[in-house]
Amino acid sequence: MAEPEGGCGRTGLVVRLARQLRRATRVITFTLALLLAMPLATGCLYWLRGPVAHLPGPQVAAALLLDVLAGHGGVPLVVYVLVVASIYAGVGQLARRVGLERLSAAGAMALSSGLMTFLLDALSIYIVRQVGYGQSLALASHAQPVYLNALIAGAVGAILAEQRTMRSRPAILFGWAVGLAGVMDLASAVVPRFAHQLAGLDGFAPTPAPPLENALVVPIGVVLLLTSRGLARGSRRAWRVAVVLLAASAVLHVLKGYEYEAATATGLLALALIARRRDFASRGAPGTQPRALLRLITVIAGAYVYAVAALVIDRTALGLPSRLGRICLVAAQALIGLPRRPAAYVGHGSDWFYWSVLSIVGVGAGWAAAGWLAPWRERLSPSAARRLRAERIVRSSGTDTLAPFALRGDKDLYFASSPASGDGATLEEAVVAYRVVRGVALVSGDPIGPPAVVEAAFASFARHARERGWKIAVLGASQRCLAMYRRAGLRAIYHGDEAIVSTDGFTLEGPAMRTVRQGVHRVERAGYVLEVAYAGDVPPELAAELVEVERAWLNGSRRTGFVMEMDDLFTLTGHDALFAIGRDGDRRIGGFLHAVLCPASASLSLSSLPRRAGTPNGLAAWLIVRTIEWAVQEGYGQLSLNFTPFAALLNGEVELGTLQRLEREALLGAKRRLSLQLDNLMRFNQRFLPRFEPRFVVYERRSDLPRVLVAAMAAEGYLPFADLARGRAWRSEHQAGATGAGEADEGALPEIASPRTTSADESKLLSG
Repeated sequence: MAEPEGGCGRTGLVVRLARQLRRATRVITFTLALLLAMPLATGCLYWLRGPVAHLPGPQVAAALLLDVLAGHGGVPLVVYVLVVASIYAGVGQLARRVGLERLSAAGAMALSSGLMTFLLDALSIYIVRQVGYGQSLALASHAQPVYLNALIAGAVGAILAEQRTMRSRPAILFGWAVGLAGVMDLASAVVPRFAHQLAGLDGFAPTPAPPLENALVVPIGVVLLLTSRGLARGSRRAWRVAVVLLAASAVLHVLKGYEYEAATATGLLALALIARRRDFASRGAPGTQPRALLRLITVIAGAYVYAVAALVIDRTALGLPSRLGRICLVAAQALIGLPRRPAAYVGHGSDWFYWSVLSIVGVGAGWAAAGWLAPWRERLSPSAARRLRAERIVRSSGTDTLAPFALRGDKDLYFASSPASGDGATLEEAVVAYRVVRGVALVSGDPIGPPAVVEAAFASFARHARERGWKIAVLGASQRCLAMYRRAGLRAIYHGDEAIVSTDGFTLEGPAMRTVRQGVHRVERAGYVLEVAYAGDVPPELAAELVEVERAWLNGSRRTGFVMEMDDLFTLTGHDALFAIGRDGDRRIGGFLHAVLCPASASLSLSSLPRRAGTPNGLAAWLIVRTIEWAVQEGYGQLSLNFTPFAALLNGEVELGTLQRLEREALLGAKRRLSLQLDNLMRFNQRFLPRFEPRFVVYERRSDLPRVLVAAMAAEGYLPFADLARGRAWRSEHQAGATGAGEADEGALPEIASPRTTSADESKLLSG
């Protein structure tokens, strides 16, 4: 047996060596091609110069530097590009054989082409002009072919090399780079080039024509700045605009006055975008193109009217005759930046007039681009059929205690279906509840559906979101789904703990329950009785009274909540929600517990606990205890009390490190400034001896986390500018008219009683 194994081992080694030898041969061949391509292209241009010299069109003035003094150094631009591109097409094919990724191939080919051209041109200048080495290198650095060849070779590599997906998406880096290019364009239009930069270049470049080029660079720079944000989102529209404008910017930098460095930088950036074009796949919002075009036409028309009016006023002030035809022509010339001083037709304010018209055009271009490149804005469109569909999924598969909150009226629903396992004819459905806040798709809890469908449903939603340029974040994600999110390329950060009380075996006995027991007895001595009613069984008179209690409890404040609270007392009807109502001896409602039901897991989830001012201390604890007793009788095994953000940091009984103590102090500071109930809520939950289930925030990249947290707090309503961040269409008109709760449906209820309506003894219960 040893002989065959040895033979197999030797055969495998030979195969590996042969494979490595072939790869090394390809790499060496590609390297030699990089070094020889430019000399070969230059030789072909010398050979072709005679037959093509008479062709019309623009010329590359310094293409053949050895013949420049004899007046034969120019080559038609079309011929020049075709020759260089043809030579480098072979190099691009070798790059594909080697397995180079497009961005790497474009960089290597552009760098080698530019460097070889620079060395050849420096040698040619040294021979022809008989100058020193230093001056030869300086003049060669400003020669057109150095930069033109780099751009042509880079473009060929970006198109022909192999396309591969990078581990990290470079969209954000491209966004920053394009934004910097826009700033550079604006700066180049304002800061003049120094005269000494032009010395010695008159024989190597075309004559600059700055007025028109300056005029065009300004709107290009403005639009590039706006485009950078769309590129960071992976927008295909932004990619198209950026590639075109970067190419135009490179040309204008040359025409403006030998700005070859800036032209090369923008040109190479355009090539990099072409190489990574598949990273920009998100579609733009439909219907934005006509609106953007209308904006552009409106601003251009306004700029033209302004230019005509300014010319008429200027001519009148100077006492000069005003011919309307001539004024209209000069205004049109000023609109495109040509010429800068139109035949001395403008007086002393010519510079100001020129830049003011140009500024209006730049603002208009930016305004139009902002509308066309804006992220996809999802409009909430409630549908009774979609809602019934989601309710069926929640009832049958919503085992998580957060599942019923997916049915809030201010959430959108994404459905995905897949054939049931073992049965290709039956489809199983899952639903993802989400809402987009400033470009962040906030998913409320885990996807809901059969386990076999959930992961595919989330992957489908992720594609749906990325096609629209949205960032993805999951709020309140459970620990059991973290592996699924990680497989989708997302990250998770601990957010807090959910307090869940097991109804089986719950008792008020024991020293740990002493405070709760005292509060319950105090309420019973006051004559309170419990009334439990499903939401669908509540008569109109009782519904109006419950709404009034809630409104008085809110006391004019804004509701909060998005992930773990309902947006309205009667969003869920039938047996999907219930009210545990506490009535005093006069049958007056002192407070109530609003809970939603999870039939799939036999669970209840507390939504809100409104109470009237002046009710007995401990009413909240009494309502919770009596609801637990009712749940036991009805077969519900657990009650989710509430969620405590950052409970591990706020728990005073846990030893914290230095960094964690700083985080704790920061959280307590935020609590005081934003009136958040963080540690108070945790202590209140601990009195019922629950188990704590960790919850997480899931996000795409670390750089997205600040944006995700701001969007999440805005969705929950915790920020002062939450309404502005969420947008005017947070709740649709259909919802606003269908709630039936009047002013009480403008937000969501707080997690526990507000301190301003909490009596003295209950404040002790909350604070421990």
